[in-house]
Amino acid sequence: MFERVLVARVPRLRGIDPVVAHALARFTVTDDVAAIVDETGYSHRHFIEQFRRGVGLTPKVYCRVQRFQRALAAPPTTGWAAVAADAGYSDQPHLVRDFRAIAGLTPSKYRALAPDGSRHVRVDSPQRSTLLRTPARPGLAR
Repeated sequence: MFERVLVARVPRLRGIDPVVAHALARFTVTDDVAAIVDETGYSHRHFIEQFRRGVGLTPKVYCRVQRFQRALAAPPTTGWAAVAADAGYSDQPHLVRDFRAIAGLTPSKYRALAPDGSRHVRVDSPQRSTLLRTPARPGLAR
């Protein structure tokens, strides 16, 4: 009896929206949100809302996190300019800005804390990520 009550309270699993699934697949090869919005036939605002509901992040933030993950996957001996280019950043300063916004520290400091390429580092004082705190410009969805 108790088990039936608990099972009844568990939310029903829903499948992923086909448009979101399409976007996730496309974001493996491009981070051009506007092009993917065009492919869906949705309005920009509606697409962003559907994606945010399905993934938990806006498409732009999702792409930033994926690019950051590619940078972290680079071998620790690779120079930062090459890491930036290979991960899809426009240049090394772009990598540094995103790295600080997401990780709360510079790429060099991160590498010093994780010389073996680990994605987990211990820091003395926690730095807050600015990735999700950046205010959106009025009239533009993020």
